[in-house]
Parts: sequence; structure tokens; C-alpha cells
Amino acid sequence: MDPQPEPVTYICGDCGQDNTLKPGDVIQCRECGYRILYKKRTRRRLCSMKHAEDDAKSLKQMRDAVSKL
Repeated sequence: MDPQPEPVTYICGDCGQDNTLKPGDVIQCRECGYRILYKKRTRRRLCSMKHAEDDAKSLKQMRDAVSKL
């Protein structure tokens, strides 16, 4: 079986209330009834620590090479 999709949080364009909607729900604010909702931004991590460490090493190597010029 397919797993149930995770509910998504939206912000009402009129009153600013958070609304959690699942697939098939009516797109309407539960507080004021306004029908324009904006998707909330996620706070997902953009890169792993491994990539951040590799980037830091590359940056240090580039700085060392430039300073030798």
C-alpha cells in the first residue's frame, strides 16, 4: 500500500491563520473562510555536513593558492 501523504501547512491570505490541509481538503481558511492560502516555507536543511566540510576545504585551498600569487 502507498503511505498516506503528509499534511501541508498553509497561511491564510486574509487573517494569517495557519491551516493544515490534506489531499482532498477544501482550500479554504478554517478561521475566516478566505479561499487564498499561501504555502508555508519549509526549514529543510540544504546540504549535509559532509558537503559543508568539503566546501570549506576547497575554499581554504583556493585562498592558499591565491595568497601564493
